[in-house]
Amino acid sequence: MTMKKQILAVAISTALLVGCGSDSSSSVTDKQLPEAKIAMQYQNTIDRFGDPKAWIDREEHGNRKFNTFFDMGAWHGFHLPESPENYGSFTGGAIIAEEYLVYLSENFQRLNIAGYDLGSGDAELFHIPGALIQTIDMGDFVLEAELRYATNRTAVIKTTIKSNIDDLKLDLSWGGTLLDIWKGEQRVDENQDSHSNLLDTSVLLDDEHNVVAVDFSRFRDTWDAMFGGESKYIISWADDVELLCVTNGYIAMMANNPQLAKGESHEIVQTISYVHDNSELVKEQPLIDQHLANPDPAFAASIERWEETVKLGVEPNAPEDVRRMAVKLMDNLTGNWRSAAGEITGAGLTPSPTAPWFNMIWPWDTWKIAYAMAHFNPEVAMAGINTHFDWQIGPDADALQWQNRPFDEGTLQDVIAYSRSPEYDGGDSGNWIERNTKPSLASWSVWEVYTQLKAQGKEDIAKTWLTDLYPKLVKYHQWWYINRDHDGNGLVEYGAMRDGLLSKGKADGDVNTHNNADQEMIFSIKPDADADYIELAGIEEYRNFANRIAGDFQGKDEDGNDRTLSYSQWVNIDVPVKTAVTWESGQDDAARFGFIYNLNDANEKGNQDYDHLGQYAKDTQQFDNTLKEENGRWVYADTSEPNMAKLYRAEKDWVMDIYENHDDGEHGLIGYSSNQESIDINSFLTGEKIYLAQMADELGKHAEADAFRADAEKLKAIINDEFFDPDTKMFYDRKFTKYETCKDIIPENHTEGFTVDMQDNGCYVRELLSFRGKSTEGWTPLFQNLASQENAKEVIEHTLLNPDDFWIGGDLVIPFPTAAASNPSYDPEIYWRGRVWIDYLYFGVRALDNYGYTAEAKQAVDAYFKHAKGLVGTSDPVWENYNPETGGTGNANNFGWAAAHSYMLHKFRYGN
Repeated sequence: MTMKKQILAVAISTALLVGCGSDSSSSVTDKQLPEAKIAMQYQNTIDRFGDPKAWIDREEHGNRKFNTFFDMGAWHGFHLPESPENYGSFTGGAIIAEEYLVYLSENFQRLNIAGYDLGSGDAELFHIPGALIQTIDMGDFVLEAELRYATNRTAVIKTTIKSNIDDLKLDLSWGGTLLDIWKGEQRVDENQDSHSNLLDTSVLLDDEHNVVAVDFSRFRDTWDAMFGGESKYIISWADDVELLCVTNGYIAMMANNPQLAKGESHEIVQTISYVHDNSELVKEQPLIDQHLANPDPAFAASIERWEETVKLGVEPNAPEDVRRMAVKLMDNLTGNWRSAAGEITGAGLTPSPTAPWFNMIWPWDTWKIAYAMAHFNPEVAMAGINTHFDWQIGPDADALQWQNRPFDEGTLQDVIAYSRSPEYDGGDSGNWIERNTKPSLASWSVWEVYTQLKAQGKEDIAKTWLTDLYPKLVKYHQWWYINRDHDGNGLVEYGAMRDGLLSKGKADGDVNTHNNADQEMIFSIKPDADADYIELAGIEEYRNFANRIAGDFQGKDEDGNDRTLSYSQWVNIDVPVKTAVTWESGQDDAARFGFIYNLNDANEKGNQDYDHLGQYAKDTQQFDNTLKEENGRWVYADTSEPNMAKLYRAEKDWVMDIYENHDDGEHGLIGYSSNQESIDINSFLTGEKIYLAQMADELGKHAEADAFRADAEKLKAIINDEFFDPDTKMFYDRKFTKYETCKDIIPENHTEGFTVDMQDNGCYVRELLSFRGKSTEGWTPLFQNLASQENAKEVIEHTLLNPDDFWIGGDLVIPFPTAAASNPSYDPEIYWRGRVWIDYLYFGVRALDNYGYTAEAKQAVDAYFKHAKGLVGTSDPVWENYNPETGGTGNANNFGWAAAHSYMLHKFRYGN
């Protein structure tokens, strides 16, 4: 990184920054400000302390190290100081650099008072909803500093010094330097972005307008930080200051230092703003001037907003520690909200500011976060949902995206980021994802927001919003049956998008490649542990490898090289379409999609117990899974052909097949479906029909409502009749295998009890995927209130409340892991094959309650609140998921939908 020190006689640009004004007199006195009576009861519900030491300062799990305070959708945040040397100031700041949080300084506005060491005073530092506050008693005076947000681009700091002695003379200054460490031991001036540019920051000073700004050059580090070339971090003072430039920073000295008699006070007002570009600065500058001149209206609005938020959102009958948890979660969700910027057209309800790669927005996350925020901030919940529908693919939406995906009309993409992906000219985001969508809980979420708006007396807003959104919801609902129902039987599958028409392929950095120019599906084979992956194409070839048929592949790989490869001898197979299928489900590595650790995984992890496939093969095929060590790796002791054939037979139970979906028009290939009619997406869509019917009735569209309800009743019957296994007492995904004619069926390739039906495009054998074990999707029919009383009773009493599967007791202290403890692929530390995700825990609790098992539902909530480490009774953040056997944390912290559903569990447990 190169640093420029510049002293400017005018602002950053005379066309951009005007005079900030120095009149700090207030038309609203301190006594007229409302009191934060409720908020003050909830001090330090979450740990907001932190003194950053690097631009990317990480904790042990890889998340950013501190729980940064944000409000009002701002893209910059702050902390309370940990070190006494930073007392009197708010540390950081932190910036969401488009897609990643970075810290620019340990303390970029450190307050110094000559002759006094603020770190030696009697200090009280705390966070309350909406503010960071410090009170420091120095004997001669008391300093009070409070930071609140005035807009989504500007925070205001009021620092009041009250004298305890006669003739207190103050000599005030501020200073700060940018951090010189990028991450780890790497210096900033050693870090390059993907275009070999160094991060170039200029500290700019403007004496005339009392402004210090950090100007960021264009910097595009795809996986760490991104600046567009006009971003600025700006500190402004209401009082006149004299500015000096120091290496990588500045010093600001009060031009007219106050002299106070005993009992007199002096108030200092600063604003700290972050803007992405010059157009934002032009809009924000008048507001900066306004808040410098009079910060009290913004403070009053902040106090009133948070008083109402906490009052509205917390269940008063909950115990104190649970109420504090609820406030922590509301604060978490509010801090995860981003205002419109870049390609995020409205409110962005992000999963986590502190976790890498989670400062974008996913519809799946938004539906859940909005569902919870509806109870304390329905306007933001509404705006967050709207942002995704701003990007709904269609002729009246984004023109470039419609040009790219005319065959996906009505759908919503997986991830919206600040910038687009490289398939669009000028795009360079690694996180913008169009390769799949997410499960549709959209109408479930919209109906909750609509209901809460009405309950809070906002009927007109609610009705207008529903009128606008209803046809968009219907369009999205219909897309599933057009693009994800391979056999046209009214039951959908998770799948993947065809590559967009603008896609440039991998050579130009497009990582979402599913098919080549000939519309053939791409996959890769790793022949042995030491070999590189070899990229091939074609679904039939994929099936040959996946099923390890006899014989060899002889042909060219995707790079045009001649290849001869054994169909049966390989250690791994990578299928981008399969990745998209699992992402579309929201369950990235779930057992039902064929994920199970094998011997290769055991070797990589250094633990032979992770050979879950070998154990499954032993249990189901009498495979001898005895291991021996050979050349530093475990191998099977018996590699004879008969023994390995048993392993390969077992392995076929875990193979996902892929089918192409075509339209009858000009596009040909329009996407892919897995060979699984998944119970969760079909339950969600059946439930969505009921919500759409309710919306249609609200809007006077009664014929449409009747049609949705009739369709829902038909699917409800199918779900109960065809997706429930009476032997294992659980609902499952249903696998299908397609034959050209029913005469081609090979019965020995299928499980007992398979069914056969003929559709227009082939003969289908269908069988429940019960052999892949019980998992969370199995209770979605109960969550959506679709299961019959008989089936629900069987699922609850024999599966959900069984300690050998999902219930507490035995090894489990938190119920409802993502795979049953009896699942052959279960491990308490595997992402979607063991850890507890709080959305599905919530779905499980609601499932119990829906069918009259309310006492057990509350017991589940109590177990979670008691055993999830750091959740209740501490100021730790909420985590993405938890170990069901220990309650241990893991993965992303400050996680949005975990906060949302934990919050809703508090409302369920202690609400009316």
